[in-house]
Amino acid sequence: MREDAGFSQEKFAQKIQIDRSYYGRIERGAQNISITTICAIASGLGVSPAVLLADLTISDCSEATPHST
Repeated sequence: MREDAGFSQEKFAQKIQIDRSYYGRIERGAQNISITTICAIASGLGVSPAVLLADLTISDCSEATPHST
């Protein structure tokens, strides 16, 4: 979506005010992110956060472990 919008990683990261290397890790799937960051990315793309998560399945979450309280 970022590329379709005409942004390089660097320009998009600047637009949403996050570090380019951090954003690169997000795109590669090497970085877990907060809902706040999901919202910033969605806003930068002009879409709902739900659009970014639309293809997420339960198997995608299999590596996630709940935090103990």
